[in-house]
Amino acid sequence: MSFCDHSQAKVPGAGDTYYVALTGNPNVGKSSLFNDLTGGEVYVANWPGVTVDLKYGSLTHHGINIRLIDLPGSYSLTMGDEAEKVVRDFILNNKPDLYVVITDMTALERTIYPAIKLLEAFPNVLIVLNMADIAKRRALHVDIEALERSLNTYLVKVSALSGEGLGVLLDRIVDFLTGRKKGRVIRIDYGPLEPYIHRLEEHIKSSSPDIHLSPRWVAIELLEGDKDLRKVLIERFGLDEDFIYRVIRDAEEDLKIDLSLHIIRSRYGFISRLLSGRIIETRLIRPKWMEALDTLFLKPYIGALFSLLILFVGFMIIFTLNTGFPLNIILDKIGFTSAARMLEEYSLVELVSLFFSLLSDLVGSWLFSIDVPEFYILLITDGLLAGVGAVVSFLPLVFLVFILNSFLQDTGLYTRIAVSLHDAFRRFGLSGKSIYPVVVGFGCNVPGILATRGLDDDRERTAVVFSLPFIPCQARLVVLLAISSAISSDPFIQAFSLLSLYMLSILLYLITSKLLTRRVYGMKKGPELLMELPPYHSPHIKVLWWYSKFHTIAYLKKAGSIILIISLVMWLLLHTGPVGYISTSVLRANPGALEDSYAAFIGKILSPIMGLIGLGDWRAILALEAGFFAKEGVISAVATITGVDNPVVAFNLIGLTKLQLYILAVFMSIYTPCLPAITAIKSELGRFKHAFLVVSYELVIAYMISFIIYKIAVYLLPVLGIPI
Repeated sequence: MSFCDHSQAKVPGAGDTYYVALTGNPNVGKSSLFNDLTGGEVYVANWPGVTVDLKYGSLTHHGINIRLIDLPGSYSLTMGDEAEKVVRDFILNNKPDLYVVITDMTALERTIYPAIKLLEAFPNVLIVLNMADIAKRRALHVDIEALERSLNTYLVKVSALSGEGLGVLLDRIVDFLTGRKKGRVIRIDYGPLEPYIHRLEEHIKSSSPDIHLSPRWVAIELLEGDKDLRKVLIERFGLDEDFIYRVIRDAEEDLKIDLSLHIIRSRYGFISRLLSGRIIETRLIRPKWMEALDTLFLKPYIGALFSLLILFVGFMIIFTLNTGFPLNIILDKIGFTSAARMLEEYSLVELVSLFFSLLSDLVGSWLFSIDVPEFYILLITDGLLAGVGAVVSFLPLVFLVFILNSFLQDTGLYTRIAVSLHDAFRRFGLSGKSIYPVVVGFGCNVPGILATRGLDDDRERTAVVFSLPFIPCQARLVVLLAISSAISSDPFIQAFSLLSLYMLSILLYLITSKLLTRRVYGMKKGPELLMELPPYHSPHIKVLWWYSKFHTIAYLKKAGSIILIISLVMWLLLHTGPVGYISTSVLRANPGALEDSYAAFIGKILSPIMGLIGLGDWRAILALEAGFFAKEGVISAVATITGVDNPVVAFNLIGLTKLQLYILAVFMSIYTPCLPAITAIKSELGRFKHAFLVVSYELVIAYMISFIIYKIAVYLLPVLGIPI
């Protein structure tokens, strides 16, 4: 069998075969993982430059043909035993599309050395943390996100024994093969050896310009290796033997150190710094507590109810801290009105809003004092700063949701919740593991969609990505709270409106998942749950911080720029039109001047079709259009249109009836994912057509449900004597 040297990036297509080499230390589970990935169908072939036969297996994932080569376990590339020679010869003579290095997660300091050495030589290297099940039992935590940033590659937790994480591993392999992930070689500082490394590196570049390995790495191997390895490298890359040995002799005489020992120590020093503070082993909870909790979790029905109670309490705490809801309503109902008002005024959202309101006033006053034209002042204060405020106001919520999820994972509660809800979710074609992206989705759909990477079954993963935008995120909650409060001042009616909208959204999520898994994929039930119950752990603050910080920053990068752009665009659409710039002074004197804006023109285009569900007013349509970019844009648009900061008052001022406000809430809840979520869908499913299908499907469902509710209400409410 011949082996292709893939020197150019390929565009995936039918018939393309990508080569992936597995390597790592002995006894890290490499052979077990190889058999799991290939299904045990192993073949033997002779590879160029290798003196013995190597095992290989073939598989296809997401339409990508992969040939997996199983290299022997080895500790180094020196002329030691036969296994090390085989690995060395393969690396020197072949260029696979990707190296996958297997490590032992429970002994990462020792087993990550081959990965670090290979990352110096080759850009596309993926690191597998095997034995994740044992690490979980030992309450061992690794800050994977921080290591991925430092090494610019993926680190994937798997258990070759149980098969957990294999689907995620294949997805990450495909990311590399299709160019969605691009690696880079790392650079370790070897101190006094650097001048000699540089001399050798320049010589290697000139002697072998088409070298498929990092010239720097070859230079380091020349300094580190024994005579036999140096001979192999000199012959393989056509180097000047006299020059090579002169540089090595100069280094030995000038530095008076053991070159090989110095290089090894430098690498281990790099590994020590890399892992410092990023591996934590937390305390296990006493067995009596474990037995008592598992008695609740593992009982049919009771376990599911207990799990839902935990999630409900967690989200109520988060919502209360962020918006005051629902504790403010409870306090108001039992007579503690002043406490309820204080909770609302000093919630995180209100404090952030107050800060940006004051900042906007200060910036506006300063710009006015230096004679900046009104147009630019308002563009900065009402457009730019308002957009930044919208982004920042949701960061506390997103951070708190990730704190909750990190807590559930770190303590071992998440695994129990997944197991207890598994039977219920299987009825809808899902497994208990799908509860995790749903819980994240209640905070924000974007990280919820990204969290589906933890699902091993591709069919389940696709179904969850497709259905997750129905889950009402915190941004929608804020809009729904404002609309519910505008519908009625009665807390009971507000609560009923909100609950009905949440139940509708969750029902649509489940129905859509079942339709996809049953009708599209032909699954009678959801996938089996392969999860081992770990011991309960005491949560560690540092672990919670790792996880929450990384995912909050990821949310900010994904959604922040989009929200900022839409705020600026919305302001420009509202303040410009065929007549030119519409100043704030004109709007204050004549709010009807908005009819001449480009925003009004866009809204009026859809008035005929939206009028069939009671939302023909261009202002309501414009708010929905803003919500396409970011759900918070619904409130921003209504506030800008009416010129009122209070969203409840603003919704009342646009002149919709109570029924129309409810239809607006229904349509807004389910009509489309926001633009960042659409981007995330495309990222996870790989094609824009999938994102287009999600948007089209949800728009149709939203219109149909809103149409039915509106027509029934128009007919039924007068019969019941209730004003529309």
